[in-house]
Amino acid sequence: MESSYIEDARLTRTAKQDAGSASPAMRTLRDLVKTARSHLARSPLRPKSWVRSVKAAKLLWFGYGHLRSVRTRSSVDANGQPIPWYTYPAIEFLQQLDLSDRTVFEYGSGNSTRFWAARAARVVTVEDDEHWWEKLRAELPRNCVLLLEQDLREFANSIHRYPEGFDIVVVDGPARGRTRLKCAAAAVQRLKPGGMIILDNSDWLPESAALLRNADLLQVDMSGFFPIGDHTQTTSLFFHRECRFRTRNPRQPAPSVGAVLWDWETVVPVDGHSLIWDGEPLYGVMRQEVLDKVTPTGIRRFEVAFLDRPDHPPESTRLTVIYDHARERILMAYVIAPAHAAIEAEVRRLRAMSWEAFRRFARQSDTRRYLLD
Repeated sequence: MESSYIEDARLTRTAKQDAGSASPAMRTLRDLVKTARSHLARSPLRPKSWVRSVKAAKLLWFGYGHLRSVRTRSSVDANGQPIPWYTYPAIEFLQQLDLSDRTVFEYGSGNSTRFWAARAARVVTVEDDEHWWEKLRAELPRNCVLLLEQDLREFANSIHRYPEGFDIVVVDGPARGRTRLKCAAAAVQRLKPGGMIILDNSDWLPESAALLRNADLLQVDMSGFFPIGDHTQTTSLFFHRECRFRTRNPRQPAPSVGAVLWDWETVVPVDGHSLIWDGEPLYGVMRQEVLDKVTPTGIRRFEVAFLDRPDHPPESTRLTVIYDHARERILMAYVIAPAHAAIEAEVRRLRAMSWEAFRRFARQSDTRRYLLD
């Protein structure tokens, strides 16, 4: 934008210099060029406007591995590892769970079976396609049982061969003959307390979704893109009301692919002086200053603290916090330049403000926590 502005200014000066000698047609042409450049600078069609969209596309293509899945015609992630043919949000949720002591029954087999086998204690999966069954059975690990059932009624009932039930039941596989609806009904009967049922393509299976909801399961829809596909769809998770799945890491949710790794809540202690204002710990206090403001009702005291937070990104290591003694609350916290001279400049600026100017400053800040009365 700045370069466009400079270039427009140069063209304007040139036009003025040549105004006396240029023909009317030439001046009109220059005006048209100037107008066109001005419109282009503000147009959503300029390449700079595409940067965020291109970054988002690259994240899907390479971060999630969608391009690799399309190229290989296989449901895999960016590293070529097998993942279910569910939506990416559903996959990311499942990846953060600790399933090492859980059992899984799966209607429909494939890379999802490999995915579950790498995470769960035991997987039973049933397939109706004999050729696919032949290919898979030599490749699956020992904690998998692969069934072949080509009668679709018996396909749905195959879970009843295991009266002990399962922690996770995946309703996928063939949909013809309302098979997934029958599988969903059977899954409810064999779901262990505290478990969940996964219904893939749930946006295309409204009766199956309604059946699982009406079984007093809690429905969470995970909509989005999925491996290989060129549209969005929905994978729904139906949780038993006693569901208590452990996570692999203490933090849940785990940051997703391409996430900005940040934490707005956890305060990490650092060396140096610390304060507790309004029950909030403030570490790395470099300097404190009293800030008295003359109001129509008398003196109102504030205090400003400057924090050095090396655990923050470089552009936000210097934090300014203003505390309101009258209300015993933090009024606002904002970032200033990391240079030490910036602290002196900020102290002078805050002290020079009248009460009305200070109120306006607080009101206009997007970090304020309340309005000054």
